[in-house]
Amino acid sequence: GRLDDAEAALGRSRELADRLSWRWWEAAVHNVSLTVALQRGDLDAAERYGRAALAINVEDEYVRSTGQSIVGLAVVALARDDLERAGVLWGAVSTDARGMGPLTARWAGELRLRGETEPAFLDAVERGRHLRLEEVAAIALAADETESIAE
Repeated sequence: GRLDDAEAALGRSRELADRLSWRWWEAAVHNVSLTVALQRGDLDAAERYGRAALAINVEDEYVRSTGQSIVGLAVVALARDDLERAGVLWGAVSTDARGMGPLTARWAGELRLRGETEPAFLDAVERGRHLRLEEVAAIALAADETESIAE
């Protein structure tokens, strides 16, 4: 619906969280902003918001939110048809996704529906399952998306 209004409210919320040093809230707002950007089809903005949230979550050790950000970035990768990246990111957090809230549950559904039949995605999911959260967060935050994540 009203994505412009949502973005404006999220911007105000981010500013307030920053002024109050509520980093947990700032990370949450970035994750919601990722969703709005996805709805707009702005994958670059979605990725920026996801990485911003993930950087805060990793630095402050917000494990649940870290997983949410990784799932969101997996959805961005899937939207870009990067089945390898989407699969590795999703594989690393998929067993814990059920407890990450409704936003993550919706994203998880998208990942499962789209990727279930794609061998490249399924292979990458399996590789991702063997990564620790810190390892997959480093992959998700990597500036060079062409970096090999199959290692």
